[in-house]
Amino acid sequence: MEVPILVVTLGSKTVEKRKLDQEMISIGRVQENDIVINNLSVSRYHAIIYNKGGKVVIKDMGSSNGTFVNGAKVDEADLWIGDVVLIGKHVIKFSKEEDQRPGDDLAFQREGGTVMVDARTQEKFLEKLKSDPFKVPRLILSSGREIEINSDYFTVGKGENSNLKIDGLFIKNPHAKIIKLPDDTYRIISMGSFLRPSTVNGSKVKEKVLRDGDIIKIGGNEMMFVMTKR
Repeated sequence: MEVPILVVTLGSKTVEKRKLDQEMISIGRVQENDIVINNLSVSRYHAIIYNKGGKVVIKDMGSSNGTFVNGAKVDEADLWIGDVVLIGKHVIKFSKEEDQRPGDDLAFQREGGTVMVDARTQEKFLEKLKSDPFKVPRLILSSGREIEINSDYFTVGKGENSNLKIDGLFIKNPHAKIIKLPDDTYRIISMGSFLRPSTVNGSKVKEKVLRDGDIIKIGGNEMMFVMTKR
């Protein structure tokens, strides 16, 4: 009997391939999982894939940011060859070994049509999350703590009145602010010094519109900007 595989990708890069040759495979951020996705948008124990009466099933384990199958958020769902799972910014393709050919821009056939799996599709899934009217912005700190941005003017700095208080040498009051724009996007404005700049995805910024999954670093504090359901 042919054993299906899970192909984990980030953008156009294949991160991992794993055969479904055991009863259960766990997915999450910590090393105890079978598939480890070291990303702040992924919960410590995010989801499991297991055999249920001869069917392959994926189950969300109460994750912060959800598990999506073919663009729809699920608590538990059957998986079929060609299905596409989105966890954080990582795409997991449920496939047959023979479907995997180097250099392919994969399109899997399934009942009801074709599911395209590429960086563009991944971006489309993420855009769908942001368009949900019930989404609210959050900062997920490296400690796992989550801070909801529940106002149109959110400050980060060493002051007691900062919405997110952080300490450190050369941290200002405030050091950065996140403001809501009329088009419902969020912009970070840095007031950091030369010695302690604010960065987004590793690049110094003065102002930048934030996107789901952006990594913000202020001093020694790292956090991820995400849009999550209330």
